[in-house]
This record gives sequence, structure tokens and C-alpha cells, in this order.
Amino acid sequence: MAEDTEGPKTEVAPPSSSNQNIIMGIVMGAAVLLLLLLVITKKFNTSGSNIADPAVAELRKELDAQKKKSDQLRFAGISADPQALVSQIKNDTEALARLVNSSASDAAVLRAAQADASVLAATNSELRIERDQYRIDANRAVKLQGQLELARQESTGMISKSEYDQLRTKLDAAMAENKNLRNQISEMQNDK
Repeated sequence: MAEDTEGPKTEVAPPSSSNQNIIMGIVMGAAVLLLLLLVITKKFNTSGSNIADPAVAELRKELDAQKKKSDQLRFAGISADPQALVSQIKNDTEALARLVNSSASDAAVLRAAQADASVLAATNSELRIERDQYRIDANRAVKLQGQLELARQESTGMISKSEYDQLRTKLDAAMAENKNLRNQISEMQNDK
């Protein structure tokens, strides 16, 4: 106990090599985070489509700006104050996290837009098929009407009841199918 009260306690400062080790550890951590960012951005760039989207172009510009800033920080030298370096790395890590989250949400929006585009393309294809069928049926109805008129003229005013009924049935069927197709087309257009 006498030794405890004899003199003031002095703190031993850590050797300067331990400060350098801490700084190097922080720099290595930042390098690992940068590599992670590069891998993630590379993955998003290869998994996306080649559609020139202004939002994607803007994100690429931001990524390039972040890369330039990171390169400037890396080559600017290490600050003498480890706390300032830790603070800078923390800020850069938060900015990196925001950028990754933004890229992920933009990729999800892009995928959803592509899915919507494929659905619209399929619907458009169905409408074209229905429109073509409508034209075919309309032409068929006109031809049947012409055949009916021709049959009336050839019979010198009188055609048999069975021929007339047969032609009338065909005409009514074609007109009903024509009406049905019109209704289907208008329903599909309203569903858009």
C-alpha cells in the first residue's frame, strides 16, 4: 500500500506503431467496403437489361462520383487524427449503404416496369388477333349478304324457302359472331 500512495500515477502512451496498426486496419476496412460496393454494382449492371433509362444513368453518374471521391480520399494520405479518419469512414459507409439501397430499389422498379411491359405486349397481341378476326368476320358477313342478294336476283324474284332460310341463318350467325367480337374487343380495351 505504501507503493500506491508514494507517487502520482503516469499513463503509458501506446507506442506509435499501434496507432499505425489501427489506421491501417481502418483503411483496410474501407478498402473491403469499396470492393463490396464494386461487386454489388457489377452484379446490378450485368443482371439488368440494356434499356437506356435516365434513372439508371443518373445512378451510374453518382456511382462514378463516389468512386472518384473514394480515389481522392485514398490517395490524399492518411490523416494524423484517427478519430477524423474513423468519422470519415463512417460517413462514407453510410453513403455507400444509401447508394446500395437506392440501387436495389431502382432495380426492383425496373423489373416491375419490365413485367408490366410484357403484360401490355401480350394484351396488345391479343387485341390484334381479335381485330383481325373481326375484320375476317365482317368481310364474311359482307360476302354472305352479297350471296343472298345474288340468290334473290337469280331466282327471278322467287327463291326457295329453304335456300333463303339457310342463307339467312348463315348471315345471322356471322352477324352474331361479329357482335360478340366487338364486345370482346371493347371489354379488352376497357380492361387496359
